[in-house]
Amino acid sequence: MARCGYAGPWSVGANPDGRDTLRNAYRSLVTVLSDASQTEPLLQGTTPQLPPKVPTTGFEFIEFAVDDASAAELEGVLAAMAFRRERDHRSKRVALWRQGAVNIVINRERAGHAAQAFADHGPCVCDMGLRVRDAAQTVARAKSLGTQDFTQSVGLGELDIPAVRGIGGSLLHFIDERSDLHRVWDIEFEPVRSTKAAPPAGLRRIDHVAQTMRYAEMQSWLLYYLTTFEMTKSAIVNVADPSGIVRSQAIETPEGEVRLNLNGAADAETLAGSFVSGRPGAGVQHIAFQTDDIFETSTLLRSSGFQRLPIPKNYYADTQAEFGLEDATVQALQAHGLLYDEDAGGAYYQLYGQSIFDGFFFEIVQRKGRYVGYGARNAPVRLASQSRSPPEACVMKGALIGKGIAASLTPVLHEAAGAALGLTYSYGRYDLATAAFADWTLEQAVEAAKADGCRGGECDLSVQAARHRPA
Repeated sequence: MARCGYAGPWSVGANPDGRDTLRNAYRSLVTVLSDASQTEPLLQGTTPQLPPKVPTTGFEFIEFAVDDASAAELEGVLAAMAFRRERDHRSKRVALWRQGAVNIVINRERAGHAAQAFADHGPCVCDMGLRVRDAAQTVARAKSLGTQDFTQSVGLGELDIPAVRGIGGSLLHFIDERSDLHRVWDIEFEPVRSTKAAPPAGLRRIDHVAQTMRYAEMQSWLLYYLTTFEMTKSAIVNVADPSGIVRSQAIETPEGEVRLNLNGAADAETLAGSFVSGRPGAGVQHIAFQTDDIFETSTLLRSSGFQRLPIPKNYYADTQAEFGLEDATVQALQAHGLLYDEDAGGAYYQLYGQSIFDGFFFEIVQRKGRYVGYGARNAPVRLASQSRSPPEACVMKGALIGKGIAASLTPVLHEAAGAALGLTYSYGRYDLATAAFADWTLEQAVEAAKADGCRGGECDLSVQAARHRPA
């Protein structure tokens, strides 16, 4: 049209039948005109000029909003995956847990964004930090597209890190190396005193983050990411849930440094639907960590008490038949509770943890070769297993409390004995010598075990016995 002499205003037709329709129409139109002006001289100077997309080079951190009870649960799971509590904020109830290049922030503050996120959603991922080449330019582009930026009061000695609003009221912070932003862990946090902790389990980085939303919102958030960041999308995959269909679409940066799975739930009865049911918006439902040797990682996590999702035996026979795997390979997969997939480029291994926070869970993956997917063939198996997980009241629970008990086989033996009897037996560890519980008293550990579902007067008796036991 410009080449035919048109120099008037540009518009796009939109039926305002949803709260985001006009915003999405504006975002689409401005992006198309800006992109076209890069190669069409006649459009230059007459259409909006957006700041260019800034390359995103990875996840800098994932932040959880929690209270004391959910913090204890989350820290227990992180400790079971061999994360260490490395730093505490100098002035806030915020802790940094780390393994490899993975930074997990646990925020227990009673004021500010995290507190509001907890009030709205309960324990949840409230913030993600992305590493970018230019934080200010990233925010400038997002604002030009109609995204709301975010600010809150910054305390003495804290950095003013650029941020915008993200999915479900969450935040996206941007970290670059042009200023002191990348030194946030040194500037705002101080190291915790040295404590005993399990050796690292080989978790190197975040492989991907899955965000679950209502299907009607899916296209809005897809547009949000694709117009703001240098990312591409894959084809939509229909995932069979025992109670319906969940539509999943993956987007990622050119080299895979940031991968996101957007899962749209149309049926409230599905696990994805139940996760967003009653929430004011979408949220992060699971985080996948990447390892270079998932069998070694699984072996290390077995001794630390990591609670994995049970996989039905028939899955392994079906997988062997589909891919022609050797007997030894299938036996190793089954022994570790791993899921498997492959494509023309390579292979993919998955290890799922048990759900916490009313549906949130962690995953550990290994990519071999140039595998580009996310194990879509395994999603129905995972969903079915999660659906079969009995309600909390039907889980037998026990707790081992003490110091230096990380290597104890008691929990493993009890859980194995329970499984042999057809029982779901969760036997937790509260090792007061590890970073997760370093500041806890024996009474606090017992109360946490009770809060996690342990019952009975013997808990009180154990406290009395411990007090009077000779050193």
